[in-house]
Amino acid sequence: MQRRAIIFLIVFIDLIGFGIVLPMLPLYAERFGAKGLIIGLIVASFSIMQVIFSPFWGRLSDRIGRRPVLLISVGTGVLSYILFAIGSSLGGNLALTLILLSRIFAGACGGNINVTQAYIADITPSKHRAAGMGLVGMAFSLGLICGPAIGAFSSHWGLAAPACVAAMLSSVSFFLALFILKESLLPEHRKKVNSVKHPNRWIIWKGALQHPQIGALCVFLFISTFCFSCYEVTLGLLAESNLNYDTTHIGYLFAWHGLITALVQGLLIRRWIARWGEPWLIVASFACSSMALFLIPWFHSVTPFICAITLNSLAVSLNRPTTFGLVSRYAPPERQGELLGVSQSMGGMARIVSPLFCMVLFTKAVWIPFMFCGLIALGTIFFVVIFARKAPAHTALPSAEAEAIPEENPSIYL
Repeated sequence: MQRRAIIFLIVFIDLIGFGIVLPMLPLYAERFGAKGLIIGLIVASFSIMQVIFSPFWGRLSDRIGRRPVLLISVGTGVLSYILFAIGSSLGGNLALTLILLSRIFAGACGGNINVTQAYIADITPSKHRAAGMGLVGMAFSLGLICGPAIGAFSSHWGLAAPACVAAMLSSVSFFLALFILKESLLPEHRKKVNSVKHPNRWIIWKGALQHPQIGALCVFLFISTFCFSCYEVTLGLLAESNLNYDTTHIGYLFAWHGLITALVQGLLIRRWIARWGEPWLIVASFACSSMALFLIPWFHSVTPFICAITLNSLAVSLNRPTTFGLVSRYAPPERQGELLGVSQSMGGMARIVSPLFCMVLFTKAVWIPFMFCGLIALGTIFFVVIFARKAPAHTALPSAEAEAIPEENPSIYL
């Protein structure tokens, strides 16, 4: 219980910093002269680096342990916020360049989410994994409650102030990991991973995607993240257009989203999993997402707008912990970090494509990206229902030895 509490605090504090920066990123980019595709590129840069490096950090955590990787990730996150603050205090192309570099750096070194998920998987029995992922999700959501609110409040002190606050809070997270957190990965699992030659990263991806359950879950995660990322990157600009909201009020909208997801993942997800099971909750998440995306762009008054984003928050809170929980159940213990890293990278790929694509559509008409993603979510329901009807209780991928590469063919993997 103590280790779960520490992981909760680390993720919570780290996500406060992330939540401070996230809602303001498109608005800052627009203020410094970026348009459409460039705003999408700045938002997507973090995820581009995540896709490239997330499997590396996950695999490294399987080899050397979760704690060292968390220290590297959180520590470099502090530096990225400092760079963001410096850029925010400037203007024009120089500000955009430094902000872009800060997001690239944060994405390249930010392996903390899938590693914390692997940490939870290490210390949680298989049947309770989805609920354990819900704990990480709750910390994530609470961070997104407090982060945007803190960012909205601190923005009164200047454009650089929110990122400075994020850097200070992330420093607290680093010291928690440094002085309190203990290693979770058992020595025998590290020994097993290090005793064999492993396939390169493309074989890892191929093996994961060819597994009938993990492959399907990765595809569903890509689609759900694509839809949510569209909502995430355009919500502030839409609220500015439809409701005449400023940065402070947009921060409060993101805080409300975080509150709903925290309540669901912290208080309700365990009961709902016990009653309906993870696959059917994923079905429900896509149904809620499609309905919300169809409704959001048409509202120009506060109450119905908030009701629609509440429905989308429910969709997100149902989707991520159940999906990652199922992935961790199908993965053998010594490959938790690796396979959660693959699934996290699938989400990262969606976060690359979606901002670029949806910001271009948004410049044509504000409702187009929402309708497009709503249709995608609606069509996905059919395939998730098939998955839910066929998914077995547990079919794990082979352990590391089963996919080992012979000695004469050395591995080259991230």
